[in-house]
Amino acid sequence: MNQPNTNMNTNHVALYWDFENIHALLFESARTFGRYVEKKRTQQPELVNIQAIVEFARSIGNLAINRAYGDWDYMGNYRHPLNLAGVDLIQLFSKGANGKNGADIRLALDVIEDIYRFQQLSHIIVVSGDSDFLSLAQKSKQLNRQIIGIGARESTNQIWAKNCNQFQYYNEL
Repeated sequence: MNQPNTNMNTNHVALYWDFENIHALLFESARTFGRYVEKKRTQQPELVNIQAIVEFARSIGNLAINRAYGDWDYMGNYRHPLNLAGVDLIQLFSKGANGKNGADIRLALDVIEDIYRFQQLSHIIVVSGDSDFLSLAQKSKQLNRQIIGIGARESTNQIWAKNCNQFQYYNEL
């Protein structure tokens, strides 16, 4: 059962998940599964605490947008918990040898489009430790939006973390 949002402010939050990024970071840090790059094209175990991230986003304000980007053929174990959390799953098929940056580019484009379409958005949360979102952080701040990053302490790019208005380590949620 969802708890009512007791936050009395008028913040409107958009939450974007670079899902493979956060999953891969947790996969590697677990050290029990092997190297992620060798197993990324197999069904993945459920490692991400989805509810902790959603609850953090709701503590900031009204969760207006909640999207996760990934190849759900391999992240199928997450479909049900993500659906229960009201996350819109964006299917991205791997392109090329490693599919690098496909989710990053789509996510960044969607954020900028959403900022222009939904003027009420006050906070953008990006779940990723990836430095590819530096320009997104800068542009979001130029457009007068608070940018919050969430990533794993062990592997988050510190330049990305410092360019956010706030950075929350996943391990501390």
